[in-house]
Amino acid sequence: MNQRRKRLLNQKRSQTLGDYAARRKRNDSFFVCFGYFVVLSPVSTMGRTYLFECSRCGFRAKVSGRADKGFTFVVQTISCRNCKNLYDAVTRVKLPESPAAARRLGAAGLRAASPFRRPRALEGAPSFQAVLNRLAFPAATRLKWVQFKARCPVSPAHRIELWNDPDPCPKCGLPLEKHPLPFRIWD
Repeated sequence: MNQRRKRLLNQKRSQTLGDYAARRKRNDSFFVCFGYFVVLSPVSTMGRTYLFECSRCGFRAKVSGRADKGFTFVVQTISCRNCKNLYDAVTRVKLPESPAAARRLGAAGLRAASPFRRPRALEGAPSFQAVLNRLAFPAATRLKWVQFKARCPVSPAHRIELWNDPDPCPKCGLPLEKHPLPFRIWD
């Protein structure tokens, strides 16, 4: 047992910063540092927003630069052809189940739904800022993922395309430069 523990400690000490950077790029797990030990933790990471700049036209955007996931929502960076801008479009949101469904599943303490009120359907995806500033649902016991189609937040009629990090500037076509540090780390 003692030799096994020493071997594990030596393995943990041998983790390098290069391994840390490779893991962060793959976004499957991250390292937590305790003193000089680097311990691998399989916890999902939070989403990140980066600053992208164009050296030719001066275009700037604060977006994730790819599909990114937080604890309660998922975003995909899109390029709107009509606006000629980059946006983070919300594609999935974790919401509480309807009270009627929760009651059927045996959840206690929920108010009865009015028979005269029709359940509201979500007509479109919420904006990134609205989802980011939303409070958690502490009383909700059952949550479900709601899928949305990616669309421009200015107008749903605009033409969009998915945008990932090395793609070109939507205004001039030159590749955008990504700032190395995240502008924001979000839930």
